[in-house]
Parts: sequence; C-alpha cells; structure tokens
Amino acid sequence: MYLSQNFVCILACMARVTCAIKWLLCEGDQGAVVYSVSLEECETTDRCHLQYDHNYTIKVLFKSGMKIDDVRTETYGLFGNLALRWPVDNPNACNKCGLHCPLLARIENEYKYKWRVDERYPPMALDVKWEIVGGDDDVVWCVLLPVLFSD
Repeated sequence: MYLSQNFVCILACMARVTCAIKWLLCEGDQGAVVYSVSLEECETTDRCHLQYDHNYTIKVLFKSGMKIDDVRTETYGLFGNLALRWPVDNPNACNKCGLHCPLLARIENEYKYKWRVDERYPPMALDVKWEIVGGDDDVVWCVLLPVLFSD
C-alpha cells in the first residue's frame, strides 16, 4: 500500500519541510526517511507536465538510516501493474547528484538529478518510480512522481 502524500506532508510540515509536487512513497521497506521531493517547474501541480527536449531537476531531501557505501539511480515507468525500466544518463548516484558517498547514518542528504525528457518517450500520463539503491540492491528510498509527457 502506498503512503498518502497528505500523511507525509503532515509529518514533513511538523518538521518544517515544505511539499511540492504530489508524490508518494513506494511500498516496502526503505533505508531512509524522505523529507521532501521537488521536480522543477512542478511546485503546485498534481501531475507534472514535462515537455520533450527540456531538462528538469528532481530533488529529494532524505536521511539514511545506516552507512551506505555506494548508491545508484533506478527509474521505471509504471503502466498499471507493469514496471518498465527507463535508463538514466548517470546511474551512479554518488557522481554529480549532490551526494557524498559513503552516505552516513542520520545525516541529511540532498539528491539532485538533472533529467532530460527524451522525445522518444511516448506522449502519456503515468507514474515514474524513482529510487536510489545501495550496492547490495536494498532500496534506500523510492518515490512515485505523477507526470505527463508531451510536446
């Protein structure tokens, strides 16, 4: 079951963190606490409209629950019950993503990824599953971003 953004926002607001795009935590155990998620140009929308051949920056503020040596970015397009892996230009989240690896326990981190929306993406509305995963394939954090790809 997915945690609702309202619940997460209430917790975040209690911690003086602001919410941007509507996002959900993925179900399952995660090794970090996510405080905020933002997608550039989508600060006040339920579904982010992403135009082809534009760059967008995703930012995730989080604290890891343990020391993690290496992390990588994985993304998926969710089509109903089907999750299709979408390649990213830089899967090494320790490189050019604002993270300093190893990630230390209980230290606040800000992950930043510049995402180019490729014109080969089909024009459609879907949820993008965006996660960083440790070297042992454990999910550090995972969020769902509702997007719409179009011209």
